[in-house]
Amino acid sequence: MKAWVNGQESMLINLTDRGLHYGDGVFETMLVTMGKIAMWPQHLARLQEGCRRLNINLGLEDILRQRDMILNKVTTGVLKLMVTRGISGRGYKISGDESPSLIWTHYELPDYPAAFFLEGVDTHVCRTMVSRNPALAGIKHLNRLENVLARQEWQTEYQEGLMCDEFGNIIEGTMSNFFAFKNNILVTPDLTAAGVSGIMRQHILDIARQKGITTEIRDIPIAELDTIDGAMLTNCLIGAWPVRSIDHRRYPIQPFCQSLQAHVATGRQ
Repeated sequence: MKAWVNGQESMLINLTDRGLHYGDGVFETMLVTMGKIAMWPQHLARLQEGCRRLNINLGLEDILRQRDMILNKVTTGVLKLMVTRGISGRGYKISGDESPSLIWTHYELPDYPAAFFLEGVDTHVCRTMVSRNPALAGIKHLNRLENVLARQEWQTEYQEGLMCDEFGNIIEGTMSNFFAFKNNILVTPDLTAAGVSGIMRQHILDIARQKGITTEIRDIPIAELDTIDGAMLTNCLIGAWPVRSIDHRRYPIQPFCQSLQAHVATGRQ
């Protein structure tokens, strides 16, 4: 792993950084291929929206300059950018004069088996719930404790876990967005009160609409998992994985999912 803090190669951060103390910030996890960040405009737009919602003064010129510097050093892999509010004194109150910290980390690409892409993955419904909070819904803020707890619920028997809200509606996976196929309709959970609005999720919705596929954004109760025709998981690193099972439920791979995979691969170039 390599890391850069505010444009300097370093593995150290200031111990008074609010990202460390309070999770006060946002992040993006991005695929790098051939020296370019896939879907960069969408990542940047979500990063800017997250900072706007948290009232963090994001400097676009610094991000672009540091991005270009890093892409001169790395040509492939996973690039994560964390933007924190910066350093401050003790306590939740901010002065408004904080200077954001830009923390970049680079990792090798995850070595996911081809079978996940071709044959699907096994998942289960987690006990750990997603909190509902419209003020934070959609953005990728740094507090991911719910995801951390949910991921502790299995070892290697599943490849992903699905997380619900307190009303028993599927919201997302621990690291992915969820789609269901039902009666030739592509359905994905409503994320206005909880969850992360994924870049790949929106890309999939756009592709489906362009192909004339009916889409719905709505609540998906756990009980509805017994009546869907199939399911799919998405994020910017995995692309689109068919879901082979959710706990005891088994699903066939839907032809539309296979069609989407080719479009997803093209969209990440």
